[in-house]
Amino acid sequence: MNRSTPVSSAVRTIALGLLITPLLAACGTPSGEPAHSPEVQAAIAAEAQRSGVSEDAVSVVSLNDVEWPNAALGCPQPGMVYAQVVTTGKHLVLSANGEEASYHAGDGEFSYCADPQVP
Repeated sequence: MNRSTPVSSAVRTIALGLLITPLLAACGTPSGEPAHSPEVQAAIAAEAQRSGVSEDAVSVVSLNDVEWPNAALGCPQPGMVYAQVVTTGKHLVLSANGEEASYHAGDGEFSYCADPQVP
């Protein structure tokens, strides 16, 4: 005897949604490639040019939301002074020619960082 109540059906539906949503998100676009934001695409293009390879030869290793310890965004330049305020942003690691490159951003475009600091 099945004693399904409206509440238990709703709970099952929510639980199923919570299980399926991450799986669908992991699928990416229909071509199997994850969709990249225009900022990530621009960083891929920049890394391809910097490394002397095609954009297809550049892959995303990681992309994380971070809190940079100051306005240098984890890439301080000699002789520069930065606001000492926690700054939200993103850290992108790309790979080309077997080498990884670090790109950092605040709320805008990514910039290549030759000597990255960990957020």
